[in-house]
Amino acid sequence: MRARPRGGAPLMIPAAILLVVFCLLLEGVFSGSETALISADRAQLRAASRRGDRRATLVLRLLQRSEALLSTTLVGTNLSVVAGTSLATLVVGHYVPHEWETTVTTLLMAPLILIIGEIVPKSIARAAANSIALRVAGLLRAAQTALSPIIFIVSRIAEAMLALLGSRPTDDNPYVTREELMVLADMGEDHGAIVSEERRMIHSVLELRERPVASAMVPLVNIISVPVTATVAQLDEVAARAGFSRYPVYEGRVDNIVGIVSVVDVLRSDLPGDPVSTPIAPFIRREVNYVPETKPVGDLLRELRYGPVPMAIVVEEHGGVVGLATAADLVEEIVGEIHDERLGAPPSLIAPGSNVFECDGTMDVDELAELTGLAIRKEGFETVAGLVTSLAGRIPRKGEHVSFGPFRVDILEATPRHVRRLRFTRVGSGAR
Repeated sequence: MRARPRGGAPLMIPAAILLVVFCLLLEGVFSGSETALISADRAQLRAASRRGDRRATLVLRLLQRSEALLSTTLVGTNLSVVAGTSLATLVVGHYVPHEWETTVTTLLMAPLILIIGEIVPKSIARAAANSIALRVAGLLRAAQTALSPIIFIVSRIAEAMLALLGSRPTDDNPYVTREELMVLADMGEDHGAIVSEERRMIHSVLELRERPVASAMVPLVNIISVPVTATVAQLDEVAARAGFSRYPVYEGRVDNIVGIVSVVDVLRSDLPGDPVSTPIAPFIRREVNYVPETKPVGDLLRELRYGPVPMAIVVEEHGGVVGLATAADLVEEIVGEIHDERLGAPPSLIAPGSNVFECDGTMDVDELAELTGLAIRKEGFETVAGLVTSLAGRIPRKGEHVSFGPFRVDILEATPRHVRRLRFTRVGSGAR
């Protein structure tokens, strides 16, 4: 079998080769542009658009119609491949027997299409997504206009096939979901862009709509309240000891909250008599805000922010009082514990990685896990007091100790119903 004559059209072959190269480069432009726009940082593009960058605005508009964008790049890529392959077949056919045209063309074009048309441009586009997206936005918009008839026909056919399969395309998906923001925060910490505390705050803010009030409230046993029969002098004594500005008022039992009393309201008023005998009853606000323990922290924080009293009584499903939530408590869920210098030293002097530290029993076990580097499975408890009670199988007494991983946990303060303060001492091989 003989090859076709090499003569006949000497100028056509070089031109065809140049067109093949052009088609390969054009395919690379379309595939790289698609990767660049999809990988571009939307936040930076929005910021550039607000500064008046028209190219950034155009990129965002293209991304808003992602289906049309993908149709444009796919049509452009496929037209380039088909045209380039056809021209390559013409060139190859000039040098090889007819029976070998398809085989030789495939062997030559397949690696060229993969390398020049796909792998290299997509790798470059991914490495400099934002800058490339800004450069190619105008070209893609022009291609979208030029190819609009073909895109329209292809899109209608695709939509009809998807309808038959019971699926329809949508552009309603958000650019970034809450889970993606959390992943971005984790990646930012890993790369040193943000510190651990900032990552924790980002996670806390994003979880406000799902975290129940029960996880942030002061439990009933820790609530400092005053009886409805208390006098101004007794309220002043409680305030001097506890340091708060508002206190729940109970009648009969501590879980029967009937109102809130503000120390500021009492101090601002002219007392009619001796504080020792003047009752607090006239100063009690009877409008108590009761909220279920399952209410999201974010919703309650919004209510307390605009409400008359930044305090709410938390109740369980049967109406029994189980705790108290204040705006300050909810804010601390985001920024961490806010220390009031009027209350003396902080309750927990904790140095991450030290061999000895003390903490309150009310400290969250998640914070303990972060400090110690140990995985803690929550089995019916949320606080360090609950953890040591679970380890001991009962409420340990003052002076006793339990083992927790490489730590010896000494009970410094405790009541028959609650562990108040503990000391952790690293005694294992990891002591340093």
